[in-house]
Amino acid sequence: MRLDIVITELDTGGAETFCVELAKYLSHRGHRVRVIAIGPEPPSSHNRLHKELVQHSIEVHFFGCRSALDFVKATTKLKRLFDRDPPELVQSLLWHANVITAYALGAKKIPLIGGVRVADPRRWRFWFSRWAANRMQKVICVSRSIRDWCEHEEQISPSRLIVIPNGVDIESIESRAKDSVNHVAWKSEHDLLLFVGRLHEQKGIDVLIDCGDTLLSALSNFQLVIVGDGPMRSRLQAYRLGSIHKDRIHIVGQSDQVPSWVARSSLLILPTRYEGMPNVILEAMSLGKTVATMAVQGVEEILGEEWSAQAVRPNQWQEWERLVLRLASDKSECQRLGERNRERIKKDFALHEKLAQYESLYMSIVT
Repeated sequence: MRLDIVITELDTGGAETFCVELAKYLSHRGHRVRVIAIGPEPPSSHNRLHKELVQHSIEVHFFGCRSALDFVKATTKLKRLFDRDPPELVQSLLWHANVITAYALGAKKIPLIGGVRVADPRRWRFWFSRWAANRMQKVICVSRSIRDWCEHEEQISPSRLIVIPNGVDIESIESRAKDSVNHVAWKSEHDLLLFVGRLHEQKGIDVLIDCGDTLLSALSNFQLVIVGDGPMRSRLQAYRLGSIHKDRIHIVGQSDQVPSWVARSSLLILPTRYEGMPNVILEAMSLGKTVATMAVQGVEEILGEEWSAQAVRPNQWQEWERLVLRLASDKSECQRLGERNRERIKKDFALHEKLAQYESLYMSIVT
């Protein structure tokens, strides 16, 4: 099977990591795979995913588009690529890639499978999502709650929707977790609160800014490490400079060493407003870590029976703050939850099983 995977960008992230794992799996299975990123090639300091594709002899294209103003350019480039060397099937991942790929395929008789990974509440996107979905054979949702969102909020036909959860490769995560991290120095006796995610309101970085000093005042043995980049970085830096605990706050920026940071942390904190099935939680669970997060889309499905011990209802910020304090102060409970989390990942979220479901879907369409 000749298959194209179209994604918005190829920087370090959950969707991007999955894209690369899917491409590698399909290539290993004997399929011809091409990965197309609408955005520019990542800088050399953050191009781990691109390197992995090259190492596995997978063809990669970057279109260099950076904003909505590049929509026509991206669509034209993708259409020309499809004209020159048409695939048998296309998988698109993330909203921009879904819409651009649907436009680029036009009336071509090439099957398109979409991918929805987050319940984005911006209503102006709904019409485009529905329009693109009507040109797809199937739309893969990463959780049951995302499937419900697509049906009831974006009004996508339920007959097109299918759920294939995210998965993780525990052995790979454990191997990468052994890498050293030298970005910051902290006292060896200190524990780490770790935030990993885009520095955007979606991930609740503003909530962390508002309560960071309170948490660090109450947790005198902890330091706060923030891994990620995004539009709120300058506000985060200003907060750190003005904080009474600025020496205990470390802004790492975007990093390819997330498993290493998770392995060295005591608690992953994620006050997110909306999700789909956050990969960083899956990675933390696979390393036997406890999380303090919000019960948004996909989170209860990941955490299972232990969700209420590690998550509070959406937008309950004071409850979330109390949850962080409670878990950070109870190492035995964190150890118990971490062990349960790891067992759950092993049982229900093995990456190779999820990738096999994608391949099975593709084969049912092209044969």
